[in-house]
Amino acid sequence: MERLAPPEKVDAQVRAADRDLMQQNLLKSTSPYGKLPGVSRQLNPYPAVLPVQFVQNVQRFHEALAAALDNLVERWWKDVDANLPGRMPLEPRVEKLLRWIDEGSDKGLVRGYKGHQGNLRPDMLILADEEHAVPQFRVCEINGRFPINFLHFVASAYEALASLPWSVPLLKPATDYTKLRDSLFQLFDPSVPIHFVGQTSDFPKDSPLFGLVEQRTGMRPRLVKPSSLVLIPSGSEPTGFSLYCVWGADPDMVRHIAMRSVNDMRSVFIAHDKRILGILRQELDALVHKHGALTLAQARILEQGIVPTILPGCELLRQLLDASYADPGIKDGYILKPFRLARGCGILLGRDMSVAEWCGILESMKTADLRSCTAQYVLQPLQKVRSFNWFWDEERMVCRSKMVGAYYSVHGRFVGLGSWRTATASENVISAATKDGTIVLSAVYLNS
Repeated sequence: MERLAPPEKVDAQVRAADRDLMQQNLLKSTSPYGKLPGVSRQLNPYPAVLPVQFVQNVQRFHEALAAALDNLVERWWKDVDANLPGRMPLEPRVEKLLRWIDEGSDKGLVRGYKGHQGNLRPDMLILADEEHAVPQFRVCEINGRFPINFLHFVASAYEALASLPWSVPLLKPATDYTKLRDSLFQLFDPSVPIHFVGQTSDFPKDSPLFGLVEQRTGMRPRLVKPSSLVLIPSGSEPTGFSLYCVWGADPDMVRHIAMRSVNDMRSVFIAHDKRILGILRQELDALVHKHGALTLAQARILEQGIVPTILPGCELLRQLLDASYADPGIKDGYILKPFRLARGCGILLGRDMSVAEWCGILESMKTADLRSCTAQYVLQPLQKVRSFNWFWDEERMVCRSKMVGAYYSVHGRFVGLGSWRTATASENVISAATKDGTIVLSAVYLNS
């Protein structure tokens, strides 16, 4: 393998040219469609170089994950013995919606979950494991609430990376930006109008996403608030209504939206929920030996690749609480995550809490009760993640850094690595809300 020069070892003028060219390439790929998002200023022109086997391992992991999710969702309300709703209870209105979707799927009125998972973006950590030549990863959560998950921007970033002069023939971007971008258009029917429905939106009207969709489909997406929707009686629809856009109306139409949502509501409320990681690990044996959904090898891949996750109401939680009273230092090895939130909101580290606060939260988690007025969490053991010396910019040069990565899937299929959110090693939590960071893409050696 040819030696690559670290950025800090080359002339500052070369680095400036690299950064300028990366930004020019990014602007070139997005300007025909809209305005660059502010986050583009954090894009690092120097990718993380990975063995190609790493990408292959992530793809194998997702094949197992998708198969497991398909099986779990399919039997969520039917498998009385597994009692999945009891182990991961949902709000009554959510349960009512998902039961209706399940019944509609059985009748052929609502699409099945398999092959229609929507856009999932699992987050992964690189473990501090020096024994393996290929970096070892663990998935710490699954993002399934958002229909796009910034997929369009990451595709443009990889296009900008691919357009740089690559002096090493066997080195290439780890993700095919064309495949990633095309997967966006597999999420919806391009022959009918597209609407983003929500009280707030991550997509300003000048987002390149809107121009890109308009260029591909001939129709520009619309931003619509729920209050702008109304149901009109229709004998041809399973719900008895047709959905229209008007201003000022606010009827209950969640079922009709659920039938057309890009991200299946079962992904929004089950796959996105951080408790699903604990359910997945608990169900591995049954997924292999009872339901035949996974091979033994796939179960091992998931067991090794998913961060252990302790659920409210489970026996492991009660054991941890007893151990915490006996040894207050135990809390320092755990992280508490609100199981419905995203973007790092509400995360607590045990080491930053008093023993009373820690035990109080664990006491409130002894039963899986969504009616509790306190915040609801899952517990995960803190993972020993790898630190890297990473070149940030001309001011800070090389910083000791930690990274949280992501990959994308569309309708159950792996479509490519995303980006790495990189922050200084002193950061306790790295998330989309981390202000001081740099965005790193990936490259692979083809003969690695």
